[in-house]
Amino acid sequence: MGQSISWLAVDAPPKEARAALGLQATGDTHEIPDASLVGTELAGGWYLVIAQGCDHPLVSDEFVSRISEGLDAVACSIEEHVMHSSASFWSNGTCLWSVVHDAQESIDHFTLSGTPPPSFTAVKDRLLAQQESEGGADADVDFVFDLPLELADEIVGFKHDGGTDSYPEVFEGLDPSEAESPLVKNPWWKFW
Repeated sequence: MGQSISWLAVDAPPKEARAALGLQATGDTHEIPDASLVGTELAGGWYLVIAQGCDHPLVSDEFVSRISEGLDAVACSIEEHVMHSSASFWSNGTCLWSVVHDAQESIDHFTLSGTPPPSFTAVKDRLLAQQESEGGADADVDFVFDLPLELADEIVGFKHDGGTDSYPEVFEGLDPSEAESPLVKNPWWKFW
């Protein structure tokens, strides 16, 4: 069973981050991020919000651009069912870099825009070499899927599959603080 999530980390303390994102804590706690929206403070000082679904408005360009006007932000989208992952770094309302992997294009597919972190080439070369050593396109494992996720992990200290030593022990439930928040998804039956 694969995960389908979106996450956004902002470089701010929890209270300031929640206010900027238009979120409020519900008082519920979760050991795993399985509620609609959860958040936690990461060891490096970033505040992380995880949403269910890889296409959640939390990581939309419009929302992240607005949030990053006053805060640095990293956005990730993960869809393990089709092995699609993306990560982007935003500052002052602008996406400084973005990396996307889509295994439906090819097992070694990735696109890059902007100027990636200095570690990009080393991470990319290592993952492509792993992919090739395991059989390339015929491998049972998609190593290139981790390219965007490892770059985001280096910045904020979080990887959805527990790849980071400091994986959070608890997440707090979150709700949008306003009914008109772009983070409120309409039910499937509501067309307006």
